[in-house]
Amino acid sequence: MTNSAVSTMSEPSAGARSAVPPVAAVAWLAFAALALGQLLVDVDDVVLNIALPSIAVDVDMTPAQMPWAINAYLLCFGGLLLLGGRLADRWGHRTALLTGVVAFVTSSLLGTLAQSSTAVITARAGQGLAAALLAPAAMSLLVHTFPDPDQRSRALGLWGAVTGLGAVVGLVVGGLVTEHLGWRWIFSGNAVVGIVVGVSVLGLLPGGTGDRKTRIDPLPALLAVTALGSMVSMMHGTLSHGWVSAHTSWWLLVAAVSGATAVWTGRRSSAPLLPGSLLRDRAVVVADLSGALVGAALLGTFYFVSLHLQQVLGYSPMQAGWAYLPLVGGLVLAAGVGSAALPRFGARPVLVLGLVGCAKGLLLLAWLGIDSERSSFWTSLLPGLLVTGLGLGLAFVALTATAIPSEGAVAESTASGAASGLYNTALQVGGALGIAVLATVATARADVLLGQGVSAAQALTTGRDLALVVAAGTLLAGAALAWRMPAAAGRSTETDSMAA
Repeated sequence: MTNSAVSTMSEPSAGARSAVPPVAAVAWLAFAALALGQLLVDVDDVVLNIALPSIAVDVDMTPAQMPWAINAYLLCFGGLLLLGGRLADRWGHRTALLTGVVAFVTSSLLGTLAQSSTAVITARAGQGLAAALLAPAAMSLLVHTFPDPDQRSRALGLWGAVTGLGAVVGLVVGGLVTEHLGWRWIFSGNAVVGIVVGVSVLGLLPGGTGDRKTRIDPLPALLAVTALGSMVSMMHGTLSHGWVSAHTSWWLLVAAVSGATAVWTGRRSSAPLLPGSLLRDRAVVVADLSGALVGAALLGTFYFVSLHLQQVLGYSPMQAGWAYLPLVGGLVLAAGVGSAALPRFGARPVLVLGLVGCAKGLLLLAWLGIDSERSSFWTSLLPGLLVTGLGLGLAFVALTATAIPSEGAVAESTASGAASGLYNTALQVGGALGIAVLATVATARADVLLGQGVSAAQALTTGRDLALVVAAGTLLAGAALAWRMPAAAGRSTETDSMAA
């Protein structure tokens, strides 16, 4: 798609550029519709976390199956995003988005009717497949809708806030809906929101033909999903089978062979899913690698802290959801500050400050946050969650602004779908691996303490404290990596010219 709600209108004269053009309202309405779609897929990263204990009781889901209710979504979403981005480039971004919406609504309705753990996990996998089409198409449409670099920078900054907000809004919504309506209404609500997004996009954004010359080789993407799923299976399996076992060795072998074959076939393919030009853009590479570390640290943290609030501290689903509100408030506040600072200072200092802030918040939680015997919510959980939210808001604004190449030509390039797909892949794949790694760290430490006669509650708390420290270290590694971001990335062209 090469036109948008903005570009279909006549170009304003030079004298009129200082005024807000009449089409601005249409563009921001389109932004709202696209942002709602992005919020939908981001909310679903975590929306079932707080509902998992209730789901487990209703459909007889075992502890070993519970992580897969989250990871089935993350792996299908993240593993197929590059394929989804290229399909969006070929079909046209609006067509791809609407196809993803239909698939998301269908999978959500299947989840509403699920009567077994297998059905729940299957519905979640279907939502992930749909999100792999919806998310890169929505982000590409956003870029096309704001062809002016400064307007696009502002829109991408707000988009970053939406991305970060979705992860924590999902926790609050999941708790409220589970306690007052039941977990099935989470799936039903997804279907309703999906319909609203589809109808809004049909009314606000013009159609497009895409680029039929875009060739697609799906094999590397399918092999990558197999490799990621095998790696996650191996990590979870170590808890019951150990690191040195036939089970662990088998899944490690499958992951290694699938991953190596995916790389080999991708390099030899005449139609690669990932244009080589993206891998030569340092800002894009740093943003995506940092995004993967953010996803690993935070989605893994949200998963087991949500369980801890209910299983150890005795919170109800609604109380567990409300507990995340300080994080939401901090994120919204910092996202506004970060969006204003980005054009002047660039993405690098904003990203580094955000990642260090997130790490500090997780360390506060590890020090005095999740043990109810040490202090109250107001003096323990609140500071850690608030500081984490402040850091997260800054980080997501900077990441989103640099994940797609900033040159003006990107609005006309079919690589925009691949770039947005790559960024979302980093977040989702990082999250899936983060859940596996941090849950393994927490459980392994808890098992050791239980064997030494420590109480179950204290063992779980100590194990999860250790996982929070590991997550904080992951974010600090991301901050070190962020220093490799080009100094000019995310900075306004007007600011650069004034500085020169």
